[in-house]
Amino acid sequence: IPFPSISSTYHRRAVRAVGSNCFLTKRISICVNSSFILRNSVVLRALIMITGRQYLAIGAGLGAAFLGYCVYFDQKRRSAPDFKQKLIEKRRQQKEDRRLKAEGGLPDLRDAEAVQRFFMEEVQTGESLLGRGDIEGGVEHLATAIAVCAQPSHLLQMLQQTLPNEIFELILAALPKAKQKFSKAREALIREMSGGTFTVPTEEKRVVEIQEDDVE
Repeated sequence: IPFPSISSTYHRRAVRAVGSNCFLTKRISICVNSSFILRNSVVLRALIMITGRQYLAIGAGLGAAFLGYCVYFDQKRRSAPDFKQKLIEKRRQQKEDRRLKAEGGLPDLRDAEAVQRFFMEEVQTGESLLGRGDIEGGVEHLATAIAVCAQPSHLLQMLQQTLPNEIFELILAALPKAKQKFSKAREALIREMSGGTFTVPTEEKRVVEIQEDDVE
């Protein structure tokens, strides 16, 4: 059996020493990396906590400023000399708007298709009532149809040609009231959309001119 040479023995020892040193080096590097990651995570959590506190402080400051502005504006509004009068007028208008919506039977004026359907229904209902002998009901529905019509003069000319003169005169007499109801409903809609008091001029003068032209 040949004996190992001295050079090979030293070689194996050197390899074992180098291997053990590499293992220790790896462990040391792992420990160093772990401590670095842990230290960075602690710093990151601290930064997140500081940033969150800053956001909370900023949000609280903005909320307090907004609340203070609301309180100041409310006090200034209430201290106005005409505050009670405006409040009473606003409540009266809201009550009147609710009454018009409940009693007027008009469609949503913002919906063009709904207004068109309402117009056709009023014309058909008016013609049906006139055919059954209900002159008053037919006249009322036809006057409402004229009030919501986009071209009332054309509709008036058609009715003047197809209806008896007595019924046409009754429609002309009922037209101002229908126009007034439609104008009030439109004013209520504008007040609701604007959130304040707004008055739309009525069209009674234009209706009278149409009546005179058509009667002639």
